[in-house]
Amino acid sequence: MLPTGAPAIPPPYWCEPESKYIYVFYDRPDDVLGRAVPEPLEPAYDDGPRVRVVVGDLIQPPHAHARYHEGIVSVKVTFDGRVGWYLPYIWTNNDETMDAGRLYGWYKQYCDDTPIQKDGNRIRGDLERDGDSILSVKFRSTSAPGEEDALAERLGDLFEGTVYGVKKVPSPEKGGKVLKQVVATDLEDVTMHEIWGGDATVELTPTPKYPFLHGFQPGQRDIVAGLYARPEFILPHGEVVRDRYE
Repeated sequence: MLPTGAPAIPPPYWCEPESKYIYVFYDRPDDVLGRAVPEPLEPAYDDGPRVRVVVGDLIQPPHAHARYHEGIVSVKVTFDGRVGWYLPYIWTNNDETMDAGRLYGWYKQYCDDTPIQKDGNRIRGDLERDGDSILSVKFRSTSAPGEEDALAERLGDLFEGTVYGVKKVPSPEKGGKVLKQVVATDLEDVTMHEIWGGDATVELTPTPKYPFLHGFQPGQRDIVAGLYARPEFILPHGEVVRDRYE
């Protein structure tokens, strides 16, 4: 992976169990999702939540990346009958993870390092860029200790599914063709070391930088599930499922 003088570390990547995530699942109208999903992917039209917002602090061992902050807005999609998640918005404060993400067709942008704040059963994750708020997720756990296994089993399908990237490599030549790839990736060896269910809110701040992001703002009744978890997983190599010049 470029640059050749200081190449990024290639996959697979191991995410340690000390990583922390806040997840919020909800639904939005078809026109909002359709605007965010590029061809040849299509928004999924099922009855479950079709938007997943995540704010997290991830820890990877020294041979890969150190702790870094990340925020994601993803949409449930289908491709050739295979259901998964597409990431129209993803941010990180680490340049190595940015390079790695773009390998998969995840177009990460920079954000500030604003670690998750935890105070008892109240947990907050903020995402900012140059000091300006982009999104804020607030979570209050309501599940009781000992319910982790039942909670993971009941909500497990929300975490499943291929992660898709649509990767465009423009030609440096004027009028040259663009290489367009669809990359499919499935997390491996996913284990939830801690998981709590509860109430959550998502606040998306209107900004000229992301003129369509505000369309993902949910009403409180739209939210299906809020979770706080410490996952462990391996992000393996992706699979190029479509590869063509356009």
